[in-house]
Parts: sequence; C-alpha cells; structure tokens
Amino acid sequence: MEKECKHPPLGRENLRRRGIGWRLACLVLLLFMAPCAMAQQGQTFTVSFKANTLEEVFDYLSKNSDYVFTYNSADLRQEAKRVTHDFKNATLAAILDECLKGTAFTYEFIDRHVVVKKREEKSESVTVKGIVYDEKRQPLPGVTVQVVGTSVGTATTSKGWFSIDLPLQKGKLKFSFVGYKDKEVEFTEKSDTLRIYMEENVEELDEAIVVAYGETTRRKATGSISVVKA
Repeated sequence: MEKECKHPPLGRENLRRRGIGWRLACLVLLLFMAPCAMAQQGQTFTVSFKANTLEEVFDYLSKNSDYVFTYNSADLRQEAKRVTHDFKNATLAAILDECLKGTAFTYEFIDRHVVVKKREEKSESVTVKGIVYDEKRQPLPGVTVQVVGTSVGTATTSKGWFSIDLPLQKGKLKFSFVGYKDKEVEFTEKSDTLRIYMEENVEELDEAIVVAYGETTRRKATGSISVVKA
C-alpha cells in the first residue's frame, strides 16, 4: 500500500523562492553586523575633559565604547596628572596617547580589553673600562678604581686593565695607589676605553713605610724597621 506524501515535491519555483529567502536573510545579517564592526574599529569620540583623573577618563571611555579597561587602581592613583583636553572625532587610541603622555603608564589592546600598565623601565647602565699607567707608560697593577660618592669599585689587573659595570650612565671615577697622587676622571655612556696616567707622589714616598700587612708612618712605627727611599 502506497503512503500518501504529505509534503508536495519541491518544484523549481519553490527552490527559487527558498534560495531568495536565504540570500535575503544573509544580507540582513551582514547589514546588521557591519555597523557593529565599523563601530569597534573606527569609533570616534567628541568629548571635553576638565581636570579629570585618569580613572575618570577610563570610566567614561569604558561606558561609551565596547572596550573593558583593566588597570591597577593603586598605581593609577599615584599618578598626579589631570586631563584637560578637548577631543573632536578622536579615536580611542588617540585619546589614550594624549592622556597617558608624560605619565609612567602605557596601554595595550587585547581583544575587547584595554590593558593599562606601567611602562617598562629602561636599563640605564654602562660598562667603563680602561688601562692605568705610571709616568713611564708602564701598566700599574692593583690600582683601586672607585666610583666617587659610592662604595662601588674594583682594582686593576696585573696588566693595569680594569672593567666595571655601573648602574648609571655618567659619573666620576677615582684612581688611588700607594705612592701616587689620587686622580679623578669623569665618564659617560659614550666614553671609550680610558687611559689613565698616574703621577708619583714624592712626598708620600718619602714619608710612607710599607709593612707586610699595610702601611704606616715613621711617627706611628715602633720597633726595628728598614726604610727604603724612592
């Protein structure tokens, strides 16, 4: 027994109508999505800020855009900058660039989030190197090299060479050695290999008495000591 078909066969006309229906549905969907995509990518703002804090600015932008702002409130409150600026048809990036200019913060777009974070501090260090000579242009070993005003220092090698990494880009080095006059030399991050020439201190050589564990003077010395002139 043949069963009666409840749905009539799809004719060419029905197929054509259904095809038009699908195309119309897709078109409507695209037209609906297009303004949203354009708003997300090219949304602009016309707004005036008058001595507003950064938090107040971020709060406004978050409420009037599709972006969520993420930041450390404690760090942000330490920033004294107040925003006073008139924006006309400005993009979100342009507003953030202006508001964070001169502050310790920067930003990054991650999907639909704006992450505000502290700028990475650049390492301000320099390596100072050089050779220390005596008046006869012979390398001086064991010369003390110290950064003036600090306890940071080193000593020259057997060939008079020294190299020291410093957490600053400019300053002054002090060179000292028994029997020689102290010498101070300035340096910067652009300083090339330093060549230091130490000058003998004749008076110190006449008065100083070198002992096995250090140095003393005639006045302070006791016992039998042999004196060797320069």
